[in-house]
Amino acid sequence: PPCLQKGMGKKPKNASDARPMGSTTTTHLNFELTPFAQGASREAFLATVGEGGCYKGYTNGTKLVLKTFKPDYYNKGLRVGQEDVRMQHCAKELADEFNDQVGITRHGEKCNIHMRVATLDSFHQNYKRGKRLVFADGETYLLEQRIHGTFRKFNSNSGWTCGDAVMDAFSHWTWHKTHSCLVCDLQGVEGGKGEPRYGGNRDVYYYLLTDPAINSTDKQFGVSDMGYAGIQNFFFEHACNHVCKQLGLDKDRIKGVKALPVVQESSYGSMSSSQHSFAPPRRSGIDVPAIVEEDDDDEDDAFISESGDLMVPPTSIHFTHDSINKHFSCGRHIQTTYNQLATRQISLSVIPQMTITVQDEKLWAFTGNRRLWVFRKLAEKGHLTKIPVQVTAEQIPRRRMTTKNGGTSVVVRGL
Repeated sequence: PPCLQKGMGKKPKNASDARPMGSTTTTHLNFELTPFAQGASREAFLATVGEGGCYKGYTNGTKLVLKTFKPDYYNKGLRVGQEDVRMQHCAKELADEFNDQVGITRHGEKCNIHMRVATLDSFHQNYKRGKRLVFADGETYLLEQRIHGTFRKFNSNSGWTCGDAVMDAFSHWTWHKTHSCLVCDLQGVEGGKGEPRYGGNRDVYYYLLTDPAINSTDKQFGVSDMGYAGIQNFFFEHACNHVCKQLGLDKDRIKGVKALPVVQESSYGSMSSSQHSFAPPRRSGIDVPAIVEEDDDDEDDAFISESGDLMVPPTSIHFTHDSINKHFSCGRHIQTTYNQLATRQISLSVIPQMTITVQDEKLWAFTGNRRLWVFRKLAEKGHLTKIPVQVTAEQIPRRRMTTKNGGTSVVVRGL
């Protein structure tokens, strides 16, 4: 299959989904039990097809991502299912049609929208990390090719947007095209300078998206389909940009109504039913690192919450970098994020959990130095005492350890 990533050199490239995947399985799947990334509701685990054959049509050595709901969502009944795959196929068909009919360009080159479509699979036994159940027998998951590059959230299924003109115009166009569906919750990598090329060395400019949602008038696309209320929310928040106007979309829009809370994270319409309700609850596979010791002052202790998250005081986590950008990758200002959290305009669950590691008997930010700046400031002002984190056993490469003061503070560039 074309998903085989050949000649992986120093610069990773984003493989294309040029042909539909088959279902042939002649070998096993290797996967990790600690997530390498996560959103507000799902976790992503690295996986690789074993040697000597195919797994669900992916050839040996193909680097994949395994996606499941986080423990608290799983325990409330949410599961990934065939309706998710069907929704992704529909989103891909609309993206392909958009490319053919609209043809966005950058610097004289095409800038197509590519939609990853996952394969549905399930576990056939329990998998544990220590004493903690990470995956349950019978639990379903989505499997797709790995995406390389700077990951961004472009818009949500409740109307939030980072302001990317092409992505918002694409969402608007899908309503214009169908008058029954609106593709949203767009996230992934935008190709360009410094980013991997798509399809080998073929495309410099592109959008490679994963985990979309479709809001439909008849709510046919599962729990992430917020229905007509989600469509109304989109148009309530959406101001037609120059791309919309070039396509004449500003003349085809419904009256926006704020029918739902507008949040950056994915929203879900129901958490009570499941086609796999027989599977036992899953808890986080994260163990408390050995550096955390119990003492009489529980305000400084880390602990495992009821949802299975490791809770740690942000003041005990050290910065990896000497300085940070004042904006997150989606364009949001870190001071704005602090203000919104401090005044409870948004909840902490909107912010993806950062990943920490234990190194030289200290807790370090493996990812999320900008988030740590926000969390530390919130803690200093008394707005919180602990935050949920993920833990990795990986050590921080020397080139990334740029702190000059032992990680006690960080400079915000331009603030």
